[in-house]
Amino acid sequence: MNIEKNVSDIAAKFVYLSDKKSVLGDFWFVMKPQENDALYGDCDDFSISALWLECDSSIWKFIWNVIILHRYKLYRCKTFTGGYHVIGRVGDLWFDNWTLQAIDKETFFARTKHEILHIYPGPVIAYFMLLGFLIDQDSRLSKIQS
Repeated sequence: MNIEKNVSDIAAKFVYLSDKKSVLGDFWFVMKPQENDALYGDCDDFSISALWLECDSSIWKFIWNVIILHRYKLYRCKTFTGGYHVIGRVGDLWFDNWTLQAIDKETFFARTKHEILHIYPGPVIAYFMLLGFLIDQDSRLSKIQS
C-alpha cells in the first residue's frame, strides 16, 4: 500500500467528468478504465478510487479501513470559489483531483485553499457508493459523452 503511487497512477489517466444531477443525491464510483485507458470521474470518484487501490481493491479491506475504522478518510470541503469538493487522506498525506498527488497537510491546504466542512461518516460513504453500484457506470459514461 502506497497512497503516493496510487494517487499518481490515477492522476496519470484521470479525466474530469461531472455527474449528472440525481434525485437520490450524488453517487460515487471506483473508476474503471475505458477503451482509451482513461479514468472518467469527478472529485469523489478520484478520492474513492485512490482509497480503493490503497485497500488492494478489496471490498472487505475498504469497508474495514474506510467505512468502519476511518483509517483512511474522506472530507467534504468548500473551495475558494465557494463550490463543494471531496478530498481524501491517508495518514499525514492529503490528496484530490486538483493537486493530483498525495502531499502533506500544510502544502495541500496552501495550494488549494480548501476549507474542511466535515468528515464523511461511514454510513454516508456506504450510501453514496451503493448508489454508484446501482447505477451502471458504463451506460452513465456513454450517455454523458454522447
